[in-house]
Amino acid sequence: MESDAEKVCNLTTLTTNVMPAMVELRKKVDYGDEESKKEAQKQLDKLEADIKLLVAVIENLKVKYDEDEFQAYLLENCEGFKKLTEINK
Repeated sequence: MESDAEKVCNLTTLTTNVMPAMVELRKKVDYGDEESKKEAQKQLDKLEADIKLLVAVIENLKVKYDEDEFQAYLLENCEGFKKLTEINK
């Protein structure tokens, strides 16, 4: 379980680290000129697709274990998971 939890932790941390960039891109999409809107939307679409892939990988790892036990382990051992859990509240 530790190996899978470490993978989930790394992927979760990666996901939380790109969130500020996504916020900035969303602002550019909403308020930029036409050219910057198109470019920002392209980048945002790519990031969203990457995150969907990461979420799918995380779900495939988590399904192997008891959900409560795995989540408790991650909350105790993974700062990125704690941060994402707080963001999603």
